[in-house]
Amino acid sequence: MQVLHFNCYDCVFQTLTIDDPHYNSNRLHHGRMVAKELCGYCSQSTNWGCDKTAVNGNVLNPIMSGKVTTHASIRYGTVTVRAKIPRGDWIWPAIWMLPKDWHYGGWPRSGEIDLMEARCNSNVNCFDNDHEIGFSVCTLHFAYFFFAGNSKVNCGGNDHGIGEVASTLHWGPSPSQNGFMKTHGEKDKHGGDWADGFHTYKLEWYSDRIRVTVDGDQIMYVGTPGNGFYSYGGFGGSNIWASGGKNAPFDQPFQLIMNVAVGGGFFSSGCSYNHPRPWTDGSPRQMGEFWDRRSEWLATWHGDNVAMQIDYVEMVQA
Repeated sequence: MQVLHFNCYDCVFQTLTIDDPHYNSNRLHHGRMVAKELCGYCSQSTNWGCDKTAVNGNVLNPIMSGKVTTHASIRYGTVTVRAKIPRGDWIWPAIWMLPKDWHYGGWPRSGEIDLMEARCNSNVNCFDNDHEIGFSVCTLHFAYFFFAGNSKVNCGGNDHGIGEVASTLHWGPSPSQNGFMKTHGEKDKHGGDWADGFHTYKLEWYSDRIRVTVDGDQIMYVGTPGNGFYSYGGFGGSNIWASGGKNAPFDQPFQLIMNVAVGGGFFSSGCSYNHPRPWTDGSPRQMGEFWDRRSEWLATWHGDNVAMQIDYVEMVQA
């Protein structure tokens, strides 16, 4: 058995870009953002992640946020994270895992394990049956903002704001064939919300089951299907996981990720909020729209409450 411990208090944080000494309002609207100049390196070049310029009325990413990925990985065992999630409109914290080697191919063929995601608005009400949920794929390491691509999940009429946390498995042969609707769970916090203090999120991952809890209460339980996930998903064609076990793609090493995002498809246009969503689907200047209407959402951001604070992380290899 291998036990890995990480102490990382307040290690995932975010701030306004104009508060960074490298930027001001003029540069936000007319400047250039180069990851290597800020961080010394760039972790992901897709979607202009390493080099971005404010053009055509859009702005640079108006929020700088954090993402931590472990070098270590595990295959089966437990992952425990004690965390305090943020509070504030359009903030999207996540504790999740991605495959170390992408053994079965690109997302979602090699799987994704989401221990916790939350919408940190005080009030999110969804009444449609095709509520959108973001893909949770990072587009910019140092300024994590707005995602490409949405899928569908039944939302119902409940409050899906900060009083709820969700866990999900993503798996399938392509983004348009993702079986996550069958492997999704939510947990409401009656009489409060999940930003009221530290809570313990725990993944129990074995070949025959995957279970996620918060403070010992179950968010999601998925037993390995008897005929495997490909059959369970009802996908056509050849089984892309035929070379793996019944629990493929969840039979390979995964790494832990903790991050804070702002905006994106996780906040559906099919839901109602305390303020209308400050960006328009399909608009070429979504970040500009978001920043133009900052008087609506910035009033809900208060000091360190916009941070996801991590008390400790423990990964135990079975």
